Amino acid sequence: MLADDGEWLVAGIVFAFSVLFPAGKILAALVAWRRLRRGGRPPAWIVEGLPALGRWSMLDVFVVALIVFSVKASALGEASVEFAIVPFIAAIALTALATRRIDRIARRRRA
Repeated sequence: MLADDGEWLVAGIVFAFSVLFPAGKILAALVAWRRLRRGGRPPAWIVEGLPALGRWSMLDVFVVALIVFSVKASALGEASVEFAIVPFIAAIALTALATRRIDRIARRRRA
């Protein structure tokens, strides 16, 4: 909807932090996990980049909070927290735990 309204910069920012960074984190974690499962070592740039990708990908939570706030603050509509927030929070927590575990295992193998 943002792109349709001509808000390309905002649409790009929302897309980057809600899609690209989380997907990048999950793909990097998958590559590292596959290397670890095969007994190898993942590339150092992936292991070192996972925490940074994790921090940037958490901005999607901020984006969701801003959208809910802006809708509630305006008279244009209503926003409420529904059950769909549970899988969203679970996905965030599980990917954070998985990347942390991958980081620990990779650092142990490197030592």
